[in-house]
Order: sequence, then structure tokens, then C-alpha cells
Amino acid sequence: MSENTDTGAAKSPVYIVQVILPSPNRTNGRDYIDDQTEQIHYIFKDGMRKQIAALRGRVKYPIYQNLLDFPPEGETKLWLCNEDKVENIRQSVLEAEKEFQKLDTSLHTQIIFIPLNVHEIQGGELYGQIINAIRYRVLSEVIEKIEDKQGQLTPKFREAVLKLIERMKSINIFNDPQVTQRLEEIREKVLNEDLETVRKELVQELDITRQRIAYVNL
Repeated sequence: MSENTDTGAAKSPVYIVQVILPSPNRTNGRDYIDDQTEQIHYIFKDGMRKQIAALRGRVKYPIYQNLLDFPPEGETKLWLCNEDKVENIRQSVLEAEKEFQKLDTSLHTQIIFIPLNVHEIQGGELYGQIINAIRYRVLSEVIEKIEDKQGQLTPKFREAVLKLIERMKSINIFNDPQVTQRLEEIREKVLNEDLETVRKELVQELDITRQRIAYVNL
């Protein structure tokens, strides 16, 4: 992917997204026994805490698959999406709410969309950083999908890879045309080229993208 970006690419609003899911570790106070001992009073018993934790794990994927993590290797992330995915994400959170309510009526989910000023971002350093985060996410997920496959792809697995590439379009939150073009190039390579050749090329590209992200974070 080229470093040049088309700053007129974004066509829909972009949001920072905060998803709040119930915690299994809600407390109802604590007692300090001595300088080294603290007794925590959890609201839920151990069995319920395990159910809440397991449900959190299940509901996260349909929510976060539509979000871009920025920066991708940072300890503290922003989660971003564009207008096209707002309703999908909102519906996933509502479905999660129903599941949590089945466990306990005190368990609630919440989602917050904070709009970004895309026009201020475009043309600046932040735009390029986010584009690199998009590239990183696309490359890493495709590589992970094909990592352990050898030789020719079965039709079923090839279809799964192509569906993944199609889903990666939702990560292109600025509708950047170069990202779209690269996704199409990867799609064609998966269809027509030796898998090991494709994997090596993508790994090399991912390494370059990782270096750019690391350089920016310094």
C-alpha cells in the first residue's frame, strides 16, 4: 500500500466508540483486615461471576469485529467506526443486553458514540496513523487466517478467506481508496496465486507497517 492518501476519501462520519459491558467483579465494599490483608465483598457469587465473564467473551466478537483498534499494538486503545457500522454495532450491544438480562436484571450494557471531526483529521498526521492501523488490521487478520495452510486451498476454506477480506472493508473507516484497492489485490492473489507466496508477501508488508506504527509511537 502506498503512503499517499486521498484526503477526500471519507464519505461518512467517524466515531470513537465506548462499549460498556457488565463486570463479573462488581463489589459491595471491602474490609481491611491488616496492612497485608484485604477482604473483598463481591456482589455475585463465584458461579455467577464465571457466567458473566463467559458471556462477556461471547458477545465481544460481534461487537468488536466492526471496530478498528487504534493504535493496534497500544496498551490503551481507541475503538473507531464509521456511520455505516453504527447500527450493526448498536444491535449487537442490544442483543448482548438481552443475554445479560437473562442472567440478572441488574446487568446492563451501554454504548457511546463520540463523533470525530473528519475534516480536521484529513490531511494531517493522525489520518496517516489511522490508515496504517487499518492496514495492520487487514494484513494481520488475513495472515492469521492462512498461516497454517499448506498447498492448495479447499473451496470451502478459500470462500472463508474471501469472506474475511470482504469483512475487512468495514475496517476501512475513511473509505480510503488505496485500502480498498489493496483489499481487492489481496482477494485476487488468494484466488489466483500460490498461498505461500501470498503469505510471504503479506508478512513482509505487515512488518513494514508495524515499523511505521512503532516509529509514530516513539
